[in-house]
Amino acid sequence: MDYTSDGDSELEAHGSGTYTLLLSGDIKVMNDEGLYRCPFCLDGKDDYNIHDLLKHALSVGAAHDKQAKEKVDHRALAKHLKNEPATLLSPLLQPIVMDPQPPQHNRDELFVWPWMGIIVNMPSEYVGKSANWLKEHFSCFHPVKVHHVYSKGRPTGNAIVEFGKDLGGFRIAQIFESRFEKKGCGKMGLQEKESGGADPFGWIAREDGYNDPGAIGDFLRKNGHLKTADVVANEEAIKNEELVASLSFKIKEKNMHVQALEREYQETAVSLKRTMEQREQQLQYQEKLVILGQGKLFCFELLLEVAA
Repeated sequence: MDYTSDGDSELEAHGSGTYTLLLSGDIKVMNDEGLYRCPFCLDGKDDYNIHDLLKHALSVGAAHDKQAKEKVDHRALAKHLKNEPATLLSPLLQPIVMDPQPPQHNRDELFVWPWMGIIVNMPSEYVGKSANWLKEHFSCFHPVKVHHVYSKGRPTGNAIVEFGKDLGGFRIAQIFESRFEKKGCGKMGLQEKESGGADPFGWIAREDGYNDPGAIGDFLRKNGHLKTADVVANEEAIKNEELVASLSFKIKEKNMHVQALEREYQETAVSLKRTMEQREQQLQYQEKLVILGQGKLFCFELLLEVAA
């Protein structure tokens, strides 16, 4: 990459070195809360998202009132953000790529519906953040909402992720659980560790969580109830059949209305045509009367002239 506009070799070497440090992670652009900061600016702003940080890097890199090395550093940052965005995300927060087949489950297994995921042992930096911040932070799981779990009015460090009510939401919830399990951060992983450690743990809310006497169970009972995935699938199928039947009936009604309008149009067109024909006949008859009257008047005038 040409890091300078004048091709200065020293600046190009500096830019290459900066890019290498960014690529290796020696220069960090993500803080512990999963938000981005510019490592070359001392303005204290550390709540960029990746798109805003890229705009910032491009803007400073092209500015005319900045020092050459500052511009070169920001151009290297822009290159890093454009070429290596996936490496900047936490492994648990990589964007979801749908598998051809979702993870399997017991057909009689009861889940909390609307589908919900449980996250425990969140880093202390997450506690106190707004629900919208949590939703954006876990956006790779496409949550409908994310809620802090409170006990006696105080945050517990746990959260509930809502995935919606349809089977698409259930599939994402399964992948959510699978993602945590693959990193050793599922429910079994939490049970196997004496302490939670620094990583959050997550899994789908099931019957045991729903019946838990603690704050998580209280939230789940207030905001959902237990269903199997098959029951929801059958309910969706029935709703879809009812919707199709309702739409078919409405379409049939519309078609009948259109046919009635077509008949009315045809009848009106025939009536109008008949009226126009009658009007034309009347005009022709009136013209004949005028001509006949003019002929009689001419004859009368002629007789007068002969008599005179």
